[in-house]
Parts: sequence; structure tokens; C-alpha cells
Amino acid sequence: MQKRSNKKGMTLLEMMVVVIIIAGMVMVAYPTYLSSLEKGRALEAVRLVSNFVAAQVKYRADNDTYATSFKYLDVDASGKDKTTNPTVVTDNTVTTQNFTYTLSGTTISATSRSNSYAYNIIGTYDNDTINCTTSSRSGKKICSSLGIQISDGVYRIE
Repeated sequence: MQKRSNKKGMTLLEMMVVVIIIAGMVMVAYPTYLSSLEKGRALEAVRLVSNFVAAQVKYRADNDTYATSFKYLDVDASGKDKTTNPTVVTDNTVTTQNFTYTLSGTTISATSRSNSYAYNIIGTYDNDTINCTTSSRSGKKICSSLGIQISDGVYRIE
């Protein structure tokens, strides 16, 4: 007569295999998730830089010069951080949770405040262009997802 096994549940080995498979999936997915978050932040910076460039063009049409301070521009500088992350505004600098925006001459730059991704979004008023610049490998990944490479570390955002 055969003995019937009344085994229910999983063995420790089977559980370890499942945990290893899940850990492997997380190791593959997590960097992609972080990159997607940073790309979203970069797109927010592109939108805000674009709004600043448009505001500067309007200001110049009205005043024959570019504004030297954010307080003269008709733009909400806080972006989507407005309610949860207060914005610090000085004459030529706006700081949000993710970026520092700076007015300088005929450009506005958004510098990433991320420890993992180093890049700048730069808008130029006189020729109405927006570029993403970087020298880091992680920054190049973000910049290349936003635009077309025009030189080493410089990507044109259309």
C-alpha cells in the first residue's frame, strides 16, 4: 500500500527561489522607475523654462530690454511644487524642490538639484531655443530622452 503525502504549502527552498526571482525583477525595474521620475521632473523644467522665455520675449517687446529679475515676469515660478514645496525666489534665482532657475544675460537656466542626475535646461531668449546640457552619463540619459543631440553633451529640445 502506498503512503499518501498530505503535504501543504511551500518548502523553504521554493520560497527562496520565489524571493530571488522577485528581487531580480526589482533590480531590473527600479532604475527604470527612477529614470522615469527624473524625466518627468525634466519635462516640468522644460515647461517652466519655456514659459520664462516667452515672458522675457513679451517683457522685451514692452520695455525694449530683458528683465533682470523674476519679479518683473508674469510667470508662476512654482510649477507643480506650489502647494507642497515652497519656492524660494530672489531677484534672479528661483529655487524649487528639483531645480534652481537662474536669469543671466539672454538665458535662463534650470539646474537639476538631484544627487543622481546632473544636467541643465537652458533657454535662450534672443533665438528662442531650449537645450539640455550635461557632462555626466546619467544626465545624458535624461537629455537624450528630451531632445536631439547637436554636440557632445548638448541636446536641442524641440
